[in-house]
Amino acid sequence: MNKLTTVLISIICFCCFTANSSEFPKAVIDYLDKEIPKMEKAVENKDMEYFKIANDKNIAFLKKWGLNSPTSKELEKYPQCADIVMDYVIVGLCKVMPPKTICEPETFFSKFELNVKSCKLKVKT
Repeated sequence: MNKLTTVLISIICFCCFTANSSEFPKAVIDYLDKEIPKMEKAVENKDMEYFKIANDKNIAFLKKWGLNSPTSKELEKYPQCADIVMDYVIVGLCKVMPPKTICEPETFFSKFELNVKSCKLKVKT
């Protein structure tokens, strides 16, 4: 198979794939179940490089779900789930940076936890 054929097949497969928006909350929780332990380790080691990489991974994850569009179904239906994908990185940075330099931990952490709980409640069992 030549490169052009491979590229065309990849494009066709990508265009045909439409994620079911009802699966978004579970995908977010599964994603964070893998990423939060990595973030906690980065916090422990004060590994700032992790946060740059995590941000790029988060953007790719959200784009996969069409969240680069303001008219995204997932963004409309599950705003708390969309928020926590980026917010966990901010939570980690808040733990690494001096207090009150990038967020108010007293309010931001509790907002993050509430959004996680809300997203988990939307996961279909």
